Amino acid sequence: MTDLPTQARYSFGILTFFDPTSGEIMDQMAPITFYDDFLGAGHTAIPSVATAGAYWGSKIVNTAGTVTVDAVANGANGQVALVTDATNEAQEAVLYCLDERAFNAAAALVYETRIQCGAIPTGGTQAVVGMATAWVAAQAETAYLRFALNGNGHLLAQCYDGTNTFSVDTGIVVATTTEWRLLRIDASDPTNVLFYVDGDWVCRSTIFTFGATGTAAQMQPFASVAKASGTSVGTLNIDFISIASGR
Repeated sequence: MTDLPTQARYSFGILTFFDPTSGEIMDQMAPITFYDDFLGAGHTAIPSVATAGAYWGSKIVNTAGTVTVDAVANGANGQVALVTDATNEAQEAVLYCLDERAFNAAAALVYETRIQCGAIPTGGTQAVVGMATAWVAAQAETAYLRFALNGNGHLLAQCYDGTNTFSVDTGIVVATTTEWRLLRIDASDPTNVLFYVDGDWVCRSTIFTFGATGTAAQMQPFASVAKASGTSVGTLNIDFISIASGR
């Protein structure tokens, strides 16, 4: 058996170590680092208001249906699930930091997560995961760096700085409820934001530019499953979230 060496990269003042097989970030040496694997009983109830000791918050939009943001009981490696149902109404399940936007997206930020769709979004339902400014209904935040999974299963790379909008099909279709996808957004150079799926750079022919600075670039980790109406459904499972950046 041959041991594969850990790969490393030093870029924009951040040293990153990668798993050579999966491409997953194993560790980062950066001024600002954050990592959550959603392990332990403390993640079983995600509050909707600021709560001492709780980093995450949830937002539920519904009238009559069942919409939840909760830990997956005994989920392997720790998981949180965002779930909507088939009730014909506006719905949204959001995992975020209750609009506490502590991360500067203009400071060489790198975001990574691993997701699975327990129910692949259908019809008008869309799942998004990445970084965003303060919550706005229907996933219309004023700036974001994110992946989106729309009603036909296509995975999109999306970037919006308040002026420039990008939404590009990665060419990857999430076709089963069992597959996991490793997603990375590398904004080390905001003039050329890179998107990766399972360790592979996607949308290579597109130059994603993110021009927001100052308070307009202050973001929070953000995930959402939403629809405006209709009976379509969607479930997003999140395994972990990792963020590193400069100050």
